[in-house]
Amino acid sequence: MKHPAAYIFALAFAASTGAAFADAPKQPDNLPKELLKPFKTWSVRCAQCHNPERVYGTKYTDPKQIEVLIARMARKTTTISKDDQKLIVAYVTWHNKPAK
Repeated sequence: MKHPAAYIFALAFAASTGAAFADAPKQPDNLPKELLKPFKTWSVRCAQCHNPERVYGTKYTDPKQIEVLIARMARKTTTISKDDQKLIVAYVTWHNKPAK
């Protein structure tokens, strides 16, 4: 093999990518149909950097707080569009609604 370092990098990348897919967030059983697209957007955009517990265990329940938080995260990356932000806010707001 001419470039063993490249082989090791490719192997490590493949392993880390596989681990990310294995830890993909599970869709909540009680997810309303209108939140299917927001959930998928959240799972693709946010789960790249955050494990589900980071979002699910959050202290944010106020929609305005969630909106500010998602906007801050979107500024850190180029992969979250304004439309994605709206979808993500909708999902996280639903998921983190206070218990009644």
